[in-house]
Amino acid sequence: MSMYCGVDLHARSVQVCIINESGEKVKERRMATDLGHIRKVLEPYGPDLRVAVESTNNWYWLVDGLQESGYDVRLAHTYTLKLITRARVKTDQLDAQKLARLLRLGELPEGYIYPKETRGIRDLIRRRQKLAQDRARCYHEIRGFLLKHNCNGLTTSEVKLLCPPELSKLPLPEETRLYCELVMEKASLLSQQIQAMETYLKERTHDEPMVQALQELPGIGPLLSMVIFYETGDITRFASRRNYSSYCRVVPPVSQTGETVHRGPGGKAGNVYLKCAYSQAAVSAVAHYPQIRQFRDRKMGSRPSKLRRLVANCIVAHRLALAVYALLAEGELREWNDPIR
Repeated sequence: MSMYCGVDLHARSVQVCIINESGEKVKERRMATDLGHIRKVLEPYGPDLRVAVESTNNWYWLVDGLQESGYDVRLAHTYTLKLITRARVKTDQLDAQKLARLLRLGELPEGYIYPKETRGIRDLIRRRQKLAQDRARCYHEIRGFLLKHNCNGLTTSEVKLLCPPELSKLPLPEETRLYCELVMEKASLLSQQIQAMETYLKERTHDEPMVQALQELPGIGPLLSMVIFYETGDITRFASRRNYSSYCRVVPPVSQTGETVHRGPGGKAGNVYLKCAYSQAAVSAVAHYPQIRQFRDRKMGSRPSKLRRLVANCIVAHRLALAVYALLAEGELREWNDPIR
C-alpha cells in the first residue's frame, strides 16, 4: 500500500503527518529538527514512502538528508499552496495533513529541487548581488546627506570616488562628515568582499562551457552569464520557451474575463534574479549594439505610454531570454541572428 507524508518545516520543529492510500491518517508527530529522529519516524514505512516538504527557507538539510536515505521527496511550492495560505483555520497539523493529501491526489504544486552540487555557487552569486545592493545603498545614503546641506553638485558616480580629504572640503557639519566617512569605509569593505567573491566565482565557472557561450549574446558579460546559467538550472524542467520566459518574469501576466483582457495577478511570481539579470542585459545591449537600439526605438515609437522606454526594454529582455533558451536547450544561437525581424 502506498503511503504519503507531509512535512511542515519550521526553524526548531517539524510536524509530520503520514496517510495511507485511502487518505486515512496513520501517524502524526511533532519533533525537533533532528534528521536522525525524523528518519527513525519514517523508517517503518519503507523507502517507498513519498514525502512532501514545504519550500521554506531551511529546506536544504531535510530534503538532501531524506533523498540520501532513498525517499521520493517533493518540494511544495509555497506561493501556490493556496489551500494552506488562505485557509480560515491554519495549524501545523492541518498544514502537514494537507501536504500529504495533495501529494496523494497528485495535485501538489512542486518547486524545483536545485542540485546540491551547484547550489552553493548559485547561493554565492545571490549573496554577491546582495552585497552590491548594500554598497549602492551606501552611496545613495551619502548623496542624500550631501543634498541636505546643499552639496548637490555631485552625481552618484562622483560620490563613489570621494575620499576623506575631499569630504573635508565640503561645507558639512563635523558629525555628518564623520558619518559619511564611516559609510565610505563600509562601502570600501563591501567592494573588497565583492571582488573576492567575483574572483572565486570566475575560477569555479571558468571550465563551464555554457557560461562562456552565454557571453556571446548581446549585453551578457561574465557576471550576468553566471547569474543566468546557475539561476536557470536544468533547462529541461521548462516545457517550452514560453514557460521559461514566464519564469524569468520578462512577460506580463494576463487575466481575461469575456472580452476584457488586462494584466492579471502574479506579476512577481518567478525568479527575481533572472528578471534583474535580463533587465540589465537589455540596457547594456541597447547601449552597445546599434541594431538592437533601433529595434528598441521602434518598439518605443509604437507605444504612447509614458513608460514606453521601460516596456521596450522589457521586450528586448524577452528576446534575450528566448535566445538563452535556444542556446541552453538546443545549443544554437538563433533568436538574435535577425533581432529586428
